Amino acid sequence: MLLVQGMGIVGWPLALFGGVVSLVMQPQSTDPGALLLLLIYPALWLLLVLVLIPKRPKRWAVVALHTLLALSFAAVWRGVLGGSDFMGG
Repeated sequence: MLLVQGMGIVGWPLALFGGVVSLVMQPQSTDPGALLLLLIYPALWLLLVLVLIPKRPKRWAVVALHTLLALSFAAVWRGVLGGSDFMGG
């Protein structure tokens, strides 16, 4: 599962681009909730910078970073454990 998280953290720009194109081309077949979940990854990068760069990290940024990280794992596991149907048709 860590591999899937790594792919999400690195590949989110392409996934977001593909999701937006899919939303424009086939709006009836695109899940807007899944597109919103993709926004977790850029937020994680921003929060990571906010936590690591200053000498004294802001407490809210640390809490938000850990919360979004847990949400990203939950989003991936929900699809795995729920038997996601990625072969729709």
